[in-house]
Amino acid sequence: MNVARAGALIVIVGILGACSGGDDAAPTTIAAAPTTTPATAPVTTQPTTTTAPTTTVTAAPSSPPTTPAPTTPPATAPADVEQVKQDVIAAVNASYAAYFDAVRDPTDEAKLARLPEVMSGAKLELAVQVIADIVASGRVAIENPDVPATITMYEDTFVYDPTAGTASIEFCRINSDLGVIPGGNPDGTDQIVVDDVSALHERSDFEFVNGRWYDSGGAVLQTFDGATTCVRA
Repeated sequence: MNVARAGALIVIVGILGACSGGDDAAPTTIAAAPTTTPATAPVTTQPTTTTAPTTTVTAAPSSPPTTPAPTTPPATAPADVEQVKQDVIAAVNASYAAYFDAVRDPTDEAKLARLPEVMSGAKLELAVQVIADIVASGRVAIENPDVPATITMYEDTFVYDPTAGTASIEFCRINSDLGVIPGGNPDGTDQIVVDDVSALHERSDFEFVNGRWYDSGGAVLQTFDGATTCVRA
């Protein structure tokens, strides 16, 4: 069943908005901002099994986490391209792991505070907004026990500019989290309001700041409704 949502990382569909509801739309691009979700998205990572809370969430976060976000990329970044690629892959997984921890427990301030540790710019702003929308709707996200959220990297798509301190990589993310209203059924049991599954071919963009890679933007390149794999052109 489909219920109107807030995203994909997304975006999240956008890169990060998929957990908050809404039918998939045409590919959406998030311009990288020099200030990280880690979108394209990660979703999925990373995901940990979480049971649905039994109380209704009522308060939305009023502002982004307070951890200072990076502001200016360095003039140079590491020269070892293979090491950078592995670092960026790890950063994709860390970004989506932090995002899913937050949407599955959206009023936990400690989990919200992790977002600016792995995201910056447009991705961070989108993640915070999606989570606020989820809380305002009284929903939480829980992992689908039948279709786990996963990420499959396309390492051959890795692009790195050491002078600018930027990098990007594409991957296939399975968007499968369930949207739940705790106690939403007449008998007091949790009501599942979003249970659709899709595979998203995404790209995440990163910036290297203060010795770390931050997920700063990206795009959903293609959406495969009802699928658990992406088909590359």
